[in-house]
Formats: sequence, structure tokens, C-alpha cells
Amino acid sequence: MKLTFTVLFYFLIYHLMAQEVLNHEKKSHVDSLNRFYQQADLPLYLFVATDKKGTDLHQMSMKTNGEMRKEPVFLDGHGLHSFKHFDEVDKIEQRFYIYADGEAPKTTLNFSGANRYMNHERVIFYGQGLFTSLNSEDGMSGLDSIFYSINEISYQPYQGRIDFDQEGSYNYKYYATDKVGNIETVKEAKYIVDLSTPNSNYVINGVSVGNTISSNTKLFLETIDSLSGVKALKYKFNDEEFKDVNVQEPLDFAHLEDGDHVLTFFAEDNVGNIETVEKFEFYLDKSAPITAADIIGDRFLVNGKLFFSGRTKLKITAVDNKVGVRDVLYSVDDEDFKSYNDPFYLPSKAGEHVVRFFSIDHLQNQTDAEKDAFLHKVSKFYVDLVGPNLSHLFEGPTFEKEDTVFISDKTRLVLNAKDNESGLQYIAYNINGSSKEKEYDNGITLDKEGLHTVDYHGYDNVNNRNTNSVTFMVDLEGPDVYHHFSIDDIGKDNQSKLSLYPHYVSVFLAATDKHTGYKRMYYSINGKQEQPYIGVIDGFKRNKKYNIKIRCLDKLDNEKEYNFAFKTVKKKEETQE
Repeated sequence: MKLTFTVLFYFLIYHLMAQEVLNHEKKSHVDSLNRFYQQADLPLYLFVATDKKGTDLHQMSMKTNGEMRKEPVFLDGHGLHSFKHFDEVDKIEQRFYIYADGEAPKTTLNFSGANRYMNHERVIFYGQGLFTSLNSEDGMSGLDSIFYSINEISYQPYQGRIDFDQEGSYNYKYYATDKVGNIETVKEAKYIVDLSTPNSNYVINGVSVGNTISSNTKLFLETIDSLSGVKALKYKFNDEEFKDVNVQEPLDFAHLEDGDHVLTFFAEDNVGNIETVEKFEFYLDKSAPITAADIIGDRFLVNGKLFFSGRTKLKITAVDNKVGVRDVLYSVDDEDFKSYNDPFYLPSKAGEHVVRFFSIDHLQNQTDAEKDAFLHKVSKFYVDLVGPNLSHLFEGPTFEKEDTVFISDKTRLVLNAKDNESGLQYIAYNINGSSKEKEYDNGITLDKEGLHTVDYHGYDNVNNRNTNSVTFMVDLEGPDVYHHFSIDDIGKDNQSKLSLYPHYVSVFLAATDKHTGYKRMYYSINGKQEQPYIGVIDGFKRNKKYNIKIRCLDKLDNEKEYNFAFKTVKKKEETQE
């Protein structure tokens, strides 16, 4: 007689925990072809029954060290496993298959729709139109879900393509799970979406009058891109073909004739953002003599304005390739013209200044008309003689007493600097007279009690410096607390040595603080919820021990705890006072 039996598999379910991923159970799965899968690390319990419904289940035992024990089977790793039964009657081998799945899905993150660029620091940038998609494959039980997190937001199920239409830095994390709870190791992609175009402008160095330049004038193009960087800067004169720019060299316009011209230029960054085409219309004057000015010393370009320090000199050079230069004259801020001999310091007064200069050849008379005809004016420049404006503030607990500011170790000293001319370069500081300056970053905190002085210094982009200081007291200690009873005690408890009081006794609290003074006080009785102290503690019951815990804060939220205990007596003992 044949024996028909059903093998049922039961297993323990564990939770796979990780720092970032969600909780996913290790489990089993039966697919549409009735194939049984289980997570490879789970135990396998074997049961038999004599009917299809399994109403008379019996757990199988195995012989271990001579004893029959109901123990699980552990499958030996990822792959297909089977239990074999040989039918002696029909001479048929029967196998019961189990798929042990110990391998997680493999997920790929695809970037589409945008240009990609990696800089020398291996930072990855994408341009406009970026969208991403996740694809995952599982080799056994099949894919269950894909999860993703962007910029540390909680993981959420992946539904479909994600578009990135906001500029910024992104940290994209993702993983997948299969149908038996295998969890893929979290993968991560860091990149920056760059949607901004470069910003380019022209710079005239040398002689010019408005939009009129000479052959000796140096014409530069400058461009900047704050993210992926500039890939190409192109220019052309008039109807020529566009050419690449070497920003270290002036533009070559020696081939242009006298007259009106148009300089057209634009820049493209490394992810394909293209700047709107810019134009500079100018007049080229090739008449001799040619006069040029060069700057010697500190200078800095910000927002289209060129700033100099009080240490900067101006050098003027004049060339005439025919009859030669007889004299060079210059004027600062509409003063009388004077002969130029050597480089001179720019004005020591802060603000906007204009230097005009011209040269005369040996065939010209010094009439006003001739002087005006050869007058050339350099572009406006700005002399910056003053360092940044400095200020500071405290963020967090503070208390002022007379002319002294008290802070705690939770208070941040924030330093601020602003320079309306060449702009702020950086802030540095030193503490308590230290000779070593530290570059300021984002707030200063001190955890050593006592009086401190912070000297701080602001540097602008032409190396002017201003200095300020702030002195303050760091207070780290909370108030001292005292308690008083409304009446004298009536004795001591023999066992606990605690003072004894009648139940109608009242307790009063007081506190003193060395620096800032008492702010508020809280108390709790016998471990119950803390409550604010408002002048008296009473309402005690007879024949009970009381443990009073006090927490006191000063005006900087420094706190100190204080504990005391006593006992109340029975009613009959109150009459024995």
C-alpha cells in the first residue's frame, strides 16, 4: 500500500536591522508554480501528515547522539535543495525541492537626459534635464521592492523615474529586497545638479575713453562658473567665426582696422549650460602716440569694480612709433596736469578716483585743443584704504551685569564682518592674547570658566585689516540651594536618623548664585513628577518618609541639584511635641 504524505515547512523569521534601511523580515515565498523559497539562513522544520489539508500534523524528529530530537534543519547555503523518498513498490524516486535564497537583488541607478562631468576632485555634476531610474534584478525568489532616500530623507518605496529640476548637491541612496527578505547592501551616489550658466564679462586694461580703445589697449575676457566650471569661452569680432579664449592672454585684435567693431562672447560650462551671448561695441583708434597704464600692487575685481589698496602704484607708458614721445602728463581727480616721471601712489582717500593721462609727440603744440584731442582716460577704479566693518553677537544664554556680559558653555560667539568696497576675504581671531590667529568658521564656544577676551580681525580682498575685541565672563556653575522648615523638628528617627516633623510642617527653599543670580527652581517629592517651586512646599501626610529633590537654574540655565529627606510622625506623636 502506498503512503501519501505532506511535508510542511515552518521556519523562524528574523528582522534584518541596519543603521539606515527599513526593517525587512526574513521569510518564505511560494510562487505561481508552487515552488517554495525561503531565506537561506532560516531554520527549516519538517512536519508530516496523511491528508492534503494537514489536519494530523506531526513534527519530524532526527536522531542526534542516539536520541530522537525535534530539531530544525539548516540548509547549506544558497541554491536548490531537495528531500528524497524512494518508492520500493513502483521503484520511483520522489524528490521534494526547496529553494534556499541567500543572495540579495542587484540594483543599478541610471542617469538620463543630462550631460555628465567629473572634475579632478572626482566630484560628479549633471546639467539640465536630469532624471534617474532604478532597475533591480533577483536571481531566485524574485524582486520584492526597491527603496530610495535622497539627502537623508527617510527611505521610501521607488515608484518610477525622478526628475531633478532644482540646482544643488544630492546624496542618493538605494537598495532592494527580494521576496524572502534578502536586503541589498545600500548603494550611494553623490552628485551636484548644475543648472546655472557661466557669467562672463570683458575687462579693459590700458588707454580708453568710454568705448574707444587704442591698439595698445589690452582687452581681456573673464568668466566664472561656481559649480561644474567653465568648459569653453568663445569670442569673435564682427562676422568672424567663434574662437576659443585663453583667459591668461589678451584678445588679439591687431588685424582690425580703425573704426567701429563688435566683440561677441559667451561661455559654456562642463554640463552644457550656455551663457546668453554678450556683446561689447567699441571704437578702435590706431592713431599714434599710444599711452597705457599698468597697476603695480594690490588689486581685486568684484561686481565689475576694480579696487586698489593704499599701497598700489600706477605706471604710465607712452609709445610713438614715428616721431617719438616728447612728454607724458597726467591728472588725478581733475587736478592740474603734471609731467610723469616715475610710478606714483594712487590717492590715499577712500572712494572712486579717475586718472587721466595723455602724451604729446615732437610735432605737436600744447594747445588745449591738441591736448583734448590726445586725452585718454583709464577705466574708473576704486581705492580701498579701510578694512572690513566688524561686529559680534552672542547666540544662546546671556546675562549682562553692569558692563560685563556673562555666557555659558552653550552660548556661541558669532563674528561678523562686512566690506562694502573690495569685499571680505576672511575673519581671524585669537583668544586671551594668544599670538596664533585662527581662521573663523562658524561660531566660537568656550568651556573654561572665567574672564576671556577674544580679539578678532577682518581682512578685505586688498589686504586691509581691521581689529576688534570682546571681553566676557564664562559661568558654568549653577546656584547653591538651601531649605528651611517652618517649625523645629521634634526628634530623630532611630533607624534612618532623619529629622521628625508633624504633618503640617512647611518647607521653604532659597538659592544664591555667584554670578548671574537665581532664575527658577523645580522640585519633586518621592520620585514623582517635577513641578515648579512657587514659594512653599506643604500638604504632607502623617507617618511617611519624604525625599525632596531640588533642581535650580540660574539666568544662564546652568543648573544644580540638591536633595534632602525627613519623616512625619503619627498623630499621637504630634501631641507629644
